[in-house]
Amino acid sequence: AYSGSDGVHAFVNSLATTAPAAGVELRLIARNNEVLATKTTDANGRVDFEPGLSRGEGGLSPALLVASLAAGDYAFLSLKSSPFDLTDRGVAGRDAPAGLDAYVFTERGVYRTGETVHVTALLRNEESIAVTGVPLTLVVTRSDGVEYRRNVVPDQGIGGRSLDVPIISSAPTGTWRVAAFTDPKRPAIGEATFLVEDYVADRLEFDLTTAATSISPEAPAKIEVDGRFLYGAPASGLTLDGEINIAKVTELPGFAGYVFGLDDDSDADRDEESDTFPLADLPETDGAGKASFAAALGKVPTSTRPLQAE
Repeated sequence: AYSGSDGVHAFVNSLATTAPAAGVELRLIARNNEVLATKTTDANGRVDFEPGLSRGEGGLSPALLVASLAAGDYAFLSLKSSPFDLTDRGVAGRDAPAGLDAYVFTERGVYRTGETVHVTALLRNEESIAVTGVPLTLVVTRSDGVEYRRNVVPDQGIGGRSLDVPIISSAPTGTWRVAAFTDPKRPAIGEATFLVEDYVADRLEFDLTTAATSISPEAPAKIEVDGRFLYGAPASGLTLDGEINIAKVTELPGFAGYVFGLDDDSDADRDEESDTFPLADLPETDGAGKASFAAALGKVPTSTRPLQAE
């Protein structure tokens, strides 16, 4: 059985076949043993008791469901025992809306000061049908709890509306909130959050490839670079900088469970030690955003452990 703001819902199944049991009489009994209602299950084994019956208080609060058949079979279910605690099963969410519900969102989750936040709100009823002609009050609150902006936004079609919120350069960073109200004196019917942070967005993306499986001072590795801007254009005419990190490791791929190196190695008290070799005289990327160069090593550290280059 399930109990909510829309009443008590019970489902009856056969123990022999697990199929829904139709025609079963269900009685909803209060704490004072008064029968609040009697109903019969439908073809799906379901019975719905009206919301008013679940709102009783004291002795009239629902306490027990009793299912019975004319042949004498019966079962009962307590409505007062502790429900299953499923909070560790990822059931977090929000309360089911009663009446109107607003879905509020921004086009991305983080903004810098000086940018404009584009807020969209969709107004729906409890059946997810668009509600038109109802204005919404959108309230933007800063990360420090101070109200930043309040606008009454009319319906712009099929229950939707949008609002542009410029963020001033001196605005505080942190989590900002946008709440939607049909009546500002009542609780919000929708909410969204976004971050205002000082950050530098990524503009470039590079792929590094090589056919080499090993590298040494005597045998440099040829490296291919393919760069592009995130908006699609090739990253042409850019200067490259780089370095090679040589790490002393104790394990090798394909040799699970084996440890390499002497126990009395001078670095044995450390799981990993790294040496860095700067790459000099690297070329610029060409018109297609590509470049190739030979990565050469200087003097590599001496160790009984395998060396790994990155």
